[in-house]
Amino acid sequence: MSCQSRLNVTRRERLLEYPIDGTLTRLAIDGISVKYLTLRHITECAFALRDTRVLDNFFQSIRSMSRLKRLTLSHFALPDPNHPPDVPACLANSPIPIERFDIDHTHGESLSFLFECFEPENLFIDSCWFIRHLPDCNELTLSHIQAFDRFFGVLLGWDGRRLTIDSCPFLDEKFVKRLRGVMIDTEKAIWPGVNVFFHGYGYQVWRRIEEFQDLRWRLEMQ
Repeated sequence: MSCQSRLNVTRRERLLEYPIDGTLTRLAIDGISVKYLTLRHITECAFALRDTRVLDNFFQSIRSMSRLKRLTLSHFALPDPNHPPDVPACLANSPIPIERFDIDHTHGESLSFLFECFEPENLFIDSCWFIRHLPDCNELTLSHIQAFDRFFGVLLGWDGRRLTIDSCPFLDEKFVKRLRGVMIDTEKAIWPGVNVFFHGYGYQVWRRIEEFQDLRWRLEMQ
């Protein structure tokens, strides 16, 4: 299948498998009235994003979807993660606001680049590696996130209203004990005023989570 030059999004076709073979000459999206959009396998066409005009055209097309409420990007990758491009010109003044932004299988600088381009109210991150930072948002859900260096500080610095950690391997007994240790040392609750939920953990980890939540609640009540 050759790589088509334009994505035509209609009300009936809101879930698109992005073209993965051939040569991409222009990256744009039609479908201003679309409310829910999923784009997959952009990795295979990432070479086209080397052209700043193509990159700007892509994000300008998404910005033009004034009714878009939920955007899902899967397997997004920049052509050269070691030298990420500047934020597209169309986003120079402000990122794209979006009610819900789902990202999966996107890593490192490619993920950070998306955080610079979008301003989500609710952010869902699944199976992503090397998360350098987390944008402030109302709701953050982390699912199937592996352990890697410096993520402890990244997560500790997040600010929002609701945090859900679901079946993430990074959250083991040691990680939870570190979180609790920070509160013991500072005598302050982590994520004050935030509703924090945990799912998908066994007895040993859950016991540490209960200890963490109990201390957090007591410090918030002081």
